[in-house]
Parts: sequence; structure tokens; C-alpha cells
Amino acid sequence: MMLDISELESAVGYVFRKRELIYTALTHISYANERSCVSNQRLEFLGDSVLGLVVSRYLYENFSYMREGDLSKLRASVVCEATLAEMARKINLTSYMRFGVGERQTGGADKASIQADCFESMLAAIFLDSDLATVSDILLERLDMKRVIESHALTYKRVDYKTALQETVTGQNGVIKYEIYDSTGPDHDKTFYARATVLFGDRTIEAKGQGRSKKDAEQEAAKQIFNSSQLHK
Repeated sequence: MMLDISELESAVGYVFRKRELIYTALTHISYANERSCVSNQRLEFLGDSVLGLVVSRYLYENFSYMREGDLSKLRASVVCEATLAEMARKINLTSYMRFGVGERQTGGADKASIQADCFESMLAAIFLDSDLATVSDILLERLDMKRVIESHALTYKRVDYKTALQETVTGQNGVIKYEIYDSTGPDHDKTFYARATVLFGDRTIEAKGQGRSKKDAEQEAAKQIFNSSQLHK
């Protein structure tokens, strides 16, 4: 029985010319073993590389201020099982999958690992049916991976100043202390105020920051110290 994938194609924004590619991408190994057909495992292998290339290129072109090591860390935070599974759920991807009887009965469609693998397989199917530019446009624009990357980048930048400050202070045998000394506003819309203090023996550097969360406030305080001339005397 052939799958009706028209709604999936609508959600993805791509109509397959070679439909056997997407059928294979939606075929779990449990189904393949029962029916003696090809599973999506080889497509998953290819899709992992396609995904990595698209994301790497986007990071390279849009985050020129980041060093190679930082780019690698950001890419790893984006290209992970949790992110891919979430993207698969948004298009209800695994509801179209073909599972073996046992895997379906044990909730295979709800497993994050299977959702993520299927998403990679689908990307490979689109790539083989079209080209890299097409799959890149679908992934970044239609499926909104660009927003996911930008969101992860913001999180990464929030922790970066604290990390950079910690490395600098540790290298100079100093100590950092953070304190949330105040907050204002109602519970659903608070502003937090943090104080960061760096101790180098008899020398002390202090700065304040504010943010919508305690972490944001500490991050801002760390940023103020990291960018101050006092730290690098």
C-alpha cells in the first residue's frame, strides 16, 4: 500500500518527483525487516551530512565574528536529536512512517531518536530529488531552521561573556562572585539586577547588570567587567 504523502508535501513545501525516495525515507528498519524492503538507514546517513553542510554554511556566512571552535559548539547545539525531533513533530512526520508491528505497538512514532532519524532521511530524499540549494531553502526558510539557529546563537552568546570572563579571571588567579541584589515588577514580568565582583588579591572590580532573568542579569554584569579596561591591566 502506497502512502498518501500529499499533506506532508504541503507542510514541507516540496512535491517529490521520485516518490520512491520519500517512501524509503519513511520506512523504519522494523518494517523493512518484516517486508524485505529497503529502510531509511542509508538515507539517514546522507541526511546527516546534508544537514551538517547546510547549517555549517549558514553559520559561516552569518556569524563571521565567531571562531572555528565556537562555530563547532554552536552547530552541535543546533544539530542534535532534541532539535530535529521537535522539527519532525511540527510537520507530524512520523505519522507517515511505516513501522513493523512490534515497533508501532511500542510507540515508535513517539521516540525522539526515530523522529530525528526520519527528519534526516527526509532531507536526504529532498536532496537526491532536487539539489543542495533547494533543500537548504526548505530547511532554513520553510521549516524555519534559521529561527532555531538564531535562537541557539542568542543562548550561546548569553553564556559566552560569563565563560570568557571566567577563563580570563582564572588565568590571572582571580575569583568571581555573582549576586542578585534586587528585582522589580510583577511575577510574570520581572526585571532582575545582578552584581558581579572580581577579586584579584587586594584589587576588586565590580559591575552591575539587569535582565529579564537572573541569568541575563548576571550575563550583562559579566559583560561589563569583561569589556572594562580594568580587567586587562
